[in-house]
Amino acid sequence: MEEYYFFRYSQSILNFERDTTSYRAYWAPIAAQLPPDTKTLLVSNDGVFNQVNLSTIALPEGGYLVDKYQIIYHSRLASLAKPPKPLKYYEGRKAWIVADPDYNGGLPPDSVYVPDLPGTAQEAQAVQALFQSAGILPYVYTRREASELRSKQARSPYILHIATHGVFLPYDERIGELIGIQSSSALANPLFRSALLLADAGKTMIRGEAPDPENDGFLNAYEMLGLSLDNTEVVTLSACETGVGEVQNGEGVYGLQRALLIAGARNLILSLWRVDDEATRDFMVTFYRQWLVVRLPMAEAFWTAQKEMRKARPQPYFWGAFVLVRP
Repeated sequence: MEEYYFFRYSQSILNFERDTTSYRAYWAPIAAQLPPDTKTLLVSNDGVFNQVNLSTIALPEGGYLVDKYQIIYHSRLASLAKPPKPLKYYEGRKAWIVADPDYNGGLPPDSVYVPDLPGTAQEAQAVQALFQSAGILPYVYTRREASELRSKQARSPYILHIATHGVFLPYDERIGELIGIQSSSALANPLFRSALLLADAGKTMIRGEAPDPENDGFLNAYEMLGLSLDNTEVVTLSACETGVGEVQNGEGVYGLQRALLIAGARNLILSLWRVDDEATRDFMVTFYRQWLVVRLPMAEAFWTAQKEMRKARPQPYFWGAFVLVRP
Protein backbone atom coordinates (compact mmCIF):
# COMPACT_ATOMS: atom_id res chain seq x y z
CA MET A 1 0.00 0.00 0.00
CA GLU A 2 2.78 2.42 0.84
CA GLU A 3 4.99 1.59 -2.12
CA TYR A 4 3.54 -0.01 -5.25
CA TYR A 5 -0.08 1.08 -4.86
CA PHE A 6 0.84 4.59 -3.74
CA PHE A 7 3.19 4.87 -6.71
CA ARG A 8 0.36 3.84 -9.03
CA TYR A 9 -2.01 6.32 -7.35
CA SER A 10 0.50 9.18 -7.69
CA GLN A 11 1.29 8.39 -11.30
CA SER A 12 -2.38 8.28 -12.27
CA ILE A 13 -2.90 11.72 -10.69
CA LEU A 14 0.15 13.36 -12.24
CA ASN A 15 -0.22 11.78 -15.67
CA PHE A 16 -4.00 12.19 -16.01
CA GLU A 17 -4.47 8.41 -16.27
CA ARG A 18 -7.48 6.38 -15.21
CA ASP A 19 -6.67 4.82 -11.83
CA THR A 20 -7.53 1.11 -11.90
CA THR A 21 -5.76 -0.05 -8.73
CA SER A 22 -6.46 2.35 -5.84
CA TYR A 23 -10.09 1.37 -5.30
CA ARG A 24 -9.13 -2.24 -4.67
CA ALA A 25 -6.11 -1.32 -2.54
CA TYR A 26 -7.44 1.55 -0.47
CA TRP A 27 -11.21 1.55 -0.53
CA ALA A 28 -12.88 -1.81 -1.28
CA PRO A 29 -12.28 -3.25 2.24
CA ILE A 30 -13.76 -0.09 3.79
CA ALA A 31 -16.68 0.08 1.38
CA ALA A 32 -17.69 -3.43 2.40
CA GLN A 33 -18.24 -2.23 5.98
CA LEU A 34 -20.28 0.92 5.18
CA PRO A 35 -24.09 1.06 5.31
CA PRO A 36 -25.51 1.54 1.77
CA ASP A 37 -27.06 4.91 2.63
CA THR A 38 -23.81 6.51 3.89
CA LYS A 39 -23.39 10.05 2.53
CA THR A 40 -20.80 11.69 4.81
CA LEU A 41 -17.46 10.28 5.92
CA LEU A 42 -15.50 11.59 8.90
CA VAL A 43 -11.99 10.29 8.36
CA SER A 44 -8.95 10.22 10.64
CA ASN A 45 -5.95 9.09 8.62
CA ASP A 46 -2.85 7.10 9.44
CA GLY A 47 0.14 6.06 7.38
CA VAL A 48 -0.11 6.32 3.61
CA PHE A 49 -3.70 7.55 3.84
CA ASN A 50 -2.29 10.94 4.84
CA GLN A 51 -1.00 11.23 1.27
CA VAL A 52 -4.08 9.91 -0.54
CA ASN A 53 -7.15 12.09 -1.06
CA LEU A 54 -9.97 9.55 -0.84
CA SER A 55 -12.22 11.82 -2.90
CA THR A 56 -10.01 11.20 -5.94
CA ILE A 57 -10.21 7.39 -5.90
CA ALA A 58 -11.85 6.20 -9.10
CA LEU A 59 -14.98 4.02 -8.82
CA PRO A 60 -15.11 0.83 -10.90
CA GLU A 61 -18.43 1.93 -12.41
CA GLY A 62 -17.07 5.39 -13.29
CA GLY A 63 -16.74 8.65 -11.40
CA TYR A 64 -14.97 9.11 -8.09
CA LEU A 65 -15.63 8.74 -4.38
CA VAL A 66 -16.38 12.48 -4.30
CA ASP A 67 -19.56 11.63 -6.26
CA LYS A 68 -20.80 9.37 -3.45
CA TYR A 69 -19.47 10.90 -0.23
CA GLN A 70 -18.78 14.21 1.42
CA ILE A 71 -15.40 13.52 3.06
CA ILE A 72 -14.18 15.53 6.05
CA TYR A 73 -10.78 14.80 7.56
CA HIS A 74 -10.04 15.01 11.27
CA SER A 75 -6.52 15.27 12.59
CA ARG A 76 -7.24 12.92 15.50
CA LEU A 77 -10.16 10.62 16.28
CA ALA A 78 -10.25 11.93 19.85
CA SER A 79 -11.42 15.32 18.55
CA LEU A 80 -14.74 13.83 17.43
CA ALA A 81 -15.74 13.41 21.06
CA LYS A 82 -15.05 17.07 21.91
CA PRO A 83 -17.49 19.83 20.92
CA PRO A 84 -15.79 22.85 19.29
CA LYS A 85 -15.20 25.90 21.46
CA PRO A 86 -17.60 28.76 20.70
CA LEU A 87 -16.21 31.67 18.70
CA LYS A 88 -15.66 34.77 20.78
CA TYR A 89 -17.57 37.82 19.65
CA TYR A 90 -15.50 40.63 18.23
CA GLU A 91 -16.20 43.73 16.19
CA GLY A 92 -16.05 42.91 12.50
CA ARG A 93 -14.52 39.97 10.70
CA LYS A 94 -11.03 40.17 9.27
CA ALA A 95 -9.01 38.19 6.75
CA TRP A 96 -5.21 38.08 6.75
CA ILE A 97 -3.82 37.36 3.26
CA VAL A 98 -0.11 36.69 2.63
CA ALA A 99 0.88 35.98 -0.98
CA ASP A 100 3.55 36.33 -3.69
CA PRO A 101 6.56 36.70 -1.34
CA ASP A 102 9.81 38.22 -2.58
CA TYR A 103 11.87 35.15 -1.78
CA ASN A 104 15.15 36.29 -3.24
CA GLY A 105 15.41 39.99 -2.39
CA GLY A 106 17.40 41.12 -5.43
CA LEU A 107 19.72 38.11 -5.71
CA PRO A 108 21.28 37.61 -9.17
CA PRO A 109 19.11 35.34 -11.35
CA ASP A 110 21.82 32.66 -11.52
CA SER A 111 21.82 32.29 -7.73
CA VAL A 112 18.06 32.17 -7.13
CA TYR A 113 17.01 29.22 -4.96
CA VAL A 114 13.27 29.80 -4.74
CA PRO A 115 11.18 30.57 -7.86
CA ASP A 116 8.63 33.35 -7.56
CA LEU A 117 4.89 32.62 -7.65
CA PRO A 118 3.36 35.62 -9.46
CA GLY A 119 0.07 33.76 -9.86
CA THR A 120 -0.47 33.96 -6.11
CA ALA A 121 -0.71 37.76 -6.41
CA GLN A 122 -3.70 37.29 -8.72
CA GLU A 123 -5.13 34.79 -6.27
CA ALA A 124 -4.76 37.33 -3.44
CA GLN A 125 -6.56 40.00 -5.49
CA ALA A 126 -9.40 37.61 -6.33
CA VAL A 127 -10.04 36.47 -2.76
CA GLN A 128 -9.60 40.04 -1.47
CA ALA A 129 -12.45 41.22 -3.70
CA LEU A 130 -14.62 38.29 -2.67
CA PHE A 131 -13.98 38.88 1.04
CA GLN A 132 -14.90 42.55 0.69
CA SER A 133 -18.17 41.64 -1.06
CA ALA A 134 -18.96 39.33 1.86
CA GLY A 135 -18.38 42.05 4.48
CA ILE A 136 -14.99 40.77 5.62
CA LEU A 137 -12.12 43.25 5.96
CA PRO A 138 -9.03 41.93 4.15
CA TYR A 139 -5.46 42.81 5.05
CA VAL A 140 -3.23 41.92 2.10
CA TYR A 141 0.55 41.51 2.28
CA THR A 142 2.63 40.73 -0.81
CA ARG A 143 6.29 40.82 -1.95
CA ARG A 144 8.49 42.33 0.80
CA GLU A 145 5.49 42.51 3.15
CA ALA A 146 4.77 38.79 2.69
CA SER A 147 7.24 38.00 5.43
CA GLU A 148 7.54 35.58 8.31
CA LEU A 149 7.22 38.47 10.75
CA ARG A 150 4.03 39.75 9.13
CA SER A 151 2.51 36.28 9.17
CA LYS A 152 3.24 35.94 12.88
CA GLN A 153 1.44 39.23 13.55
CA ALA A 154 -1.94 37.76 12.61
CA ARG A 155 -4.16 37.83 15.71
CA SER A 156 -7.04 35.40 15.34
CA PRO A 157 -8.32 36.63 11.98
CA TYR A 158 -11.56 35.01 10.86
CA ILE A 159 -9.65 33.78 7.79
CA LEU A 160 -5.90 33.29 7.41
CA HIS A 161 -4.95 32.71 3.76
CA ILE A 162 -1.30 32.12 2.86
CA ALA A 163 -0.32 31.49 -0.77
CA THR A 164 3.30 30.42 -1.11
CA HIS A 165 5.63 27.43 -1.33
CA GLY A 166 5.34 24.81 1.38
CA VAL A 167 8.07 22.27 2.12
CA PHE A 168 8.65 19.19 4.22
CA LEU A 169 12.37 18.50 4.35
CA PRO A 170 13.97 15.09 4.93
CA TYR A 171 16.28 14.58 7.87
CA ASP A 172 19.59 15.67 6.38
CA GLU A 173 22.17 17.80 8.19
CA ARG A 174 23.31 19.37 4.89
CA ILE A 175 19.76 20.62 4.30
CA GLY A 176 19.68 21.90 7.88
CA GLU A 177 22.74 24.03 7.24
CA LEU A 178 21.19 25.34 4.01
CA ILE A 179 18.12 26.70 5.80
CA GLY A 180 19.88 27.85 8.95
CA ILE A 181 19.10 24.92 11.29
CA GLN A 182 22.42 24.18 12.97
CA SER A 183 21.24 21.86 15.74
CA SER A 184 20.94 18.18 14.79
CA SER A 185 18.42 17.64 17.59
CA ALA A 186 16.23 20.42 16.19
CA LEU A 187 16.54 19.00 12.69
CA ALA A 188 15.32 15.63 13.96
CA ASN A 189 12.02 17.25 14.99
CA PRO A 190 9.56 17.23 12.04
CA LEU A 191 8.06 20.49 13.33
CA PHE A 192 11.31 22.23 12.35
CA ARG A 193 11.38 20.60 8.90
CA SER A 194 7.81 21.54 7.88
CA ALA A 195 7.72 25.16 6.75
CA LEU A 196 6.17 27.84 4.59
CA LEU A 197 8.62 29.88 2.52
CA LEU A 198 8.16 33.64 2.79
CA ALA A 199 10.09 36.79 1.90
CA ASP A 200 13.89 36.31 1.96
CA ALA A 201 13.74 32.50 2.20
CA GLY A 202 15.99 32.30 -0.85
CA LYS A 203 18.55 34.67 0.66
CA THR A 204 18.62 32.61 3.85
CA MET A 205 19.32 29.51 1.77
CA ILE A 206 22.22 31.22 0.01
CA ARG A 207 23.78 32.62 3.17
CA GLY A 208 22.92 29.78 5.55
CA GLU A 209 21.67 32.32 8.08
CA ALA A 210 19.65 35.53 8.27
CA PRO A 211 20.36 38.85 10.02
CA ASP A 212 17.12 38.35 11.97
CA PRO A 213 16.39 34.69 12.88
CA GLU A 214 12.81 35.68 13.69
CA ASN A 215 12.30 36.88 10.11
CA ASP A 216 14.42 34.51 8.02
CA GLY A 217 11.69 33.57 5.54
CA PHE A 218 11.02 30.12 7.01
CA LEU A 219 7.82 29.93 9.04
CA ASN A 220 8.16 26.41 10.37
CA ALA A 221 5.58 24.34 12.19
CA TYR A 222 7.30 24.80 15.54
CA GLU A 223 6.97 28.57 15.21
CA MET A 224 3.32 28.17 14.17
CA LEU A 225 2.57 26.70 17.58
CA GLY A 226 2.91 30.27 18.90
CA LEU A 227 0.35 31.79 16.52
CA SER A 228 -2.86 33.19 17.96
CA LEU A 229 -5.65 31.41 16.07
CA ASP A 230 -8.24 30.76 18.77
CA ASN A 231 -10.86 32.76 16.89
CA THR A 232 -9.84 31.69 13.37
CA GLU A 233 -12.51 29.82 11.45
CA VAL A 234 -10.23 28.61 8.66
CA VAL A 235 -6.55 28.64 7.72
CA THR A 236 -5.98 28.09 4.02
CA LEU A 237 -2.47 27.14 2.96
CA SER A 238 -2.60 27.64 -0.78
CA ALA A 239 0.77 26.02 -1.30
CA CYS A 240 2.30 22.79 -2.49
CA GLU A 241 2.35 19.78 -0.17
CA THR A 242 1.24 21.60 2.96
CA GLY A 243 -0.77 18.62 4.12
CA VAL A 244 2.17 16.26 4.43
CA GLY A 245 4.63 15.80 7.23
CA GLU A 246 6.11 13.02 9.32
CA VAL A 247 3.44 10.47 10.19
CA GLN A 248 3.03 9.41 13.81
CA ASN A 249 0.51 6.57 13.86
CA GLY A 250 -2.54 7.43 15.92
CA GLU A 251 -1.53 11.07 16.24
CA GLY A 252 -2.08 12.51 12.77
CA VAL A 253 0.64 14.28 10.79
CA TYR A 254 3.36 16.10 12.68
CA GLY A 255 3.75 18.97 10.27
CA LEU A 256 2.05 22.22 9.41
CA GLN A 257 -1.46 20.90 9.91
CA ARG A 258 -0.82 19.65 13.44
CA ALA A 259 0.83 22.91 14.49
CA LEU A 260 -2.00 25.08 13.15
CA LEU A 261 -4.66 22.99 14.86
CA ILE A 262 -2.82 23.21 18.17
CA ALA A 263 -2.58 26.99 17.66
CA GLY A 264 -6.39 27.07 17.60
CA ALA A 265 -7.52 26.95 13.95
CA ARG A 266 -10.95 25.34 13.56
CA ASN A 267 -10.54 24.25 9.96
CA LEU A 268 -7.61 23.86 7.59
CA ILE A 269 -7.45 23.69 3.83
CA LEU A 270 -4.21 22.04 2.76
CA SER A 271 -2.68 20.63 -0.41
CA LEU A 272 -1.24 17.19 -1.04
CA TRP A 273 0.55 18.00 -4.29
CA ARG A 274 1.60 20.94 -6.45
CA VAL A 275 -1.18 22.46 -8.59
CA ASP A 276 -0.83 25.23 -11.17
CA ASP A 277 -1.62 28.80 -10.12
CA GLU A 278 -4.74 29.23 -12.22
CA ALA A 279 -6.43 26.06 -10.96
CA THR A 280 -5.55 26.92 -7.37
CA ARG A 281 -6.99 30.43 -7.72
CA ASP A 282 -10.21 29.12 -9.25
CA PHE A 283 -10.63 26.50 -6.53
CA MET A 284 -10.12 29.02 -3.73
CA VAL A 285 -12.50 31.58 -5.22
CA THR A 286 -15.15 28.91 -5.80
CA PHE A 287 -14.84 27.61 -2.25
CA TYR A 288 -14.97 31.03 -0.60
CA ARG A 289 -17.92 32.08 -2.75
CA GLN A 290 -19.91 28.99 -1.80
CA TRP A 291 -19.10 29.49 1.87
CA LEU A 292 -19.28 33.28 2.30
CA VAL A 293 -21.73 34.40 -0.43
CA VAL A 294 -23.97 31.39 -0.99
CA ARG A 295 -23.57 30.66 2.75
CA LEU A 296 -23.27 26.91 2.59
CA PRO A 297 -21.75 25.19 5.63
CA MET A 298 -18.00 25.03 5.18
CA ALA A 299 -17.77 21.29 4.54
CA GLU A 300 -20.57 21.46 1.98
CA ALA A 301 -18.99 24.52 0.35
CA PHE A 302 -15.71 22.63 0.01
CA TRP A 303 -17.47 19.59 -1.48
CA THR A 304 -19.35 21.84 -3.89
CA ALA A 305 -16.10 23.52 -4.97
CA GLN A 306 -14.60 20.13 -5.80
CA LYS A 307 -17.58 19.22 -7.96
CA GLU A 308 -17.69 22.64 -9.64
CA MET A 309 -14.00 22.42 -10.50
CA ARG A 310 -14.54 19.03 -12.13
CA LYS A 311 -16.84 20.56 -14.73
CA ALA A 312 -13.99 22.58 -16.25
CA ARG A 313 -11.06 20.40 -15.17
CA PRO A 314 -12.21 16.78 -14.84
CA GLN A 315 -8.79 15.35 -13.91
CA PRO A 316 -8.32 14.72 -10.15
CA TYR A 317 -4.94 16.47 -10.37
CA PHE A 318 -6.75 19.82 -10.48
CA TRP A 319 -9.72 19.43 -8.13
CA GLY A 320 -8.35 16.81 -5.73
CA ALA A 321 -5.17 18.44 -4.48
CA PHE A 322 -6.83 20.14 -1.53
CA VAL A 323 -8.32 18.58 1.60
CA LEU A 324 -10.41 20.01 4.41
CA VAL A 325 -9.03 19.07 7.82
CA ARG A 326 -10.51 19.63 11.27
CA PRO A 327 -8.99 19.06 14.73
